[in-house]
Amino acid sequence: MPQSVVGWRTAVFFLRLPTPITVPHHTVFTYYLDPLPGGGRMLFSQVAGRTPYLEREAANSASFRFWQVKVDLDPFKAIDAVFEALLPKDRYEKPQGPNADSPEVFATVVEATTMVPELNGIIGPTEAEAALDRCVTALGEWIDAYAISTNHAMPRITRLQLPFVVPWISRSTAGTDWDERVRLLLVHPNAPPLPKKILNKQGLEKLAVVASRYRRGDPLYPVNLLRTRLRRARQMDGDFSDTAVYAQMLLEVLMDTVLTLLLWEEGMDPSEAANQVFHQSLPVRLQQQIAPRLKGRWDWNGAGPIGDWGKELRVLRNRVVHGGYRPTEVEADRTLVIAHAVDEHLRVRLARSWQKYRRSALLVIGKPGFQRKGQWHDHMERWIKSQAEPDWIVSYQDWRKEFDASLLQP
Repeated sequence: MPQSVVGWRTAVFFLRLPTPITVPHHTVFTYYLDPLPGGGRMLFSQVAGRTPYLEREAANSASFRFWQVKVDLDPFKAIDAVFEALLPKDRYEKPQGPNADSPEVFATVVEATTMVPELNGIIGPTEAEAALDRCVTALGEWIDAYAISTNHAMPRITRLQLPFVVPWISRSTAGTDWDERVRLLLVHPNAPPLPKKILNKQGLEKLAVVASRYRRGDPLYPVNLLRTRLRRARQMDGDFSDTAVYAQMLLEVLMDTVLTLLLWEEGMDPSEAANQVFHQSLPVRLQQQIAPRLKGRWDWNGAGPIGDWGKELRVLRNRVVHGGYRPTEVEADRTLVIAHAVDEHLRVRLARSWQKYRRSALLVIGKPGFQRKGQWHDHMERWIKSQAEPDWIVSYQDWRKEFDASLLQP
């Protein structure tokens, strides 16, 4: 049986940054994730054309060469066909885009290199993934330093900030022997955020309903917007700090919105609600205001979803906000699990409180939500049809305006 031969090659990844940076063309940085004997972690060079430098003994390192590539900026390219089809021929002249005096526009492409082991001349997918992670970790730290030094509002560089596929190739450590072809590595499953299909009639009707509720003041609209920001932070931007912050914001706004709905439906005076209920802290409101009304467990220090919120998500958010902590991907994913569980816990308790809080339950869960759970019954339909009350959303918003005004008073 032939003996396995382990060697080293240099993996080269080509990473286009989401935002161009002002580092001179062909600048090279070599970044050591493990400190060198003298304590240094970075070598710097502005020698144009220099090849990124790595040492076999420093496998846990990455070297970057920055390419500034001029790109075409034509702000009218996407709408040119619309102009041509819509405007009268004698009034349409194709726009020329930026003139000669406009500043040149560049994209920054990083040639990221790192050492990668090969077995019998083959670099396995696990080794390629690890090599990319090493480059992204080092590049993320370097971009943070760049953002601070230049006051450039750069996003945190993570896998999710990169294109969803990254081209790469390997070469010999001497740089003379290259692979026969460039390969593609799937970096994350998020292809560009394009719609799956054009909205059908049902989709357009749903859109019209949502837009109408928004215009009237849907109490859950701020919650739903935060939910989209949370998904964006985790799934598209890969910003784990924002994920923790948005998750906490989502749950706080959700709880307070539902509590105000309950108080509105009970007929409590808005100023009384502001001065006697909302002067309490959130954990006290959960236990002393929501728990007696909806039953179930609402203790931040207890068990279940609310306990997970108080002991994990809330603590993580505080570390991010007050200590500048950067959560891991695992921690970010855990915040999504907790936020979903708390949201579901609230909806379950509210659905079970239908007899007392019918309006609040319908505004939060809605008929489709009850139907998905198999909890929509004929008597509920009959009750809705029997109501001759003013628009609930408008009624709640009138109440909420007085509540907010009272809450802001010293």
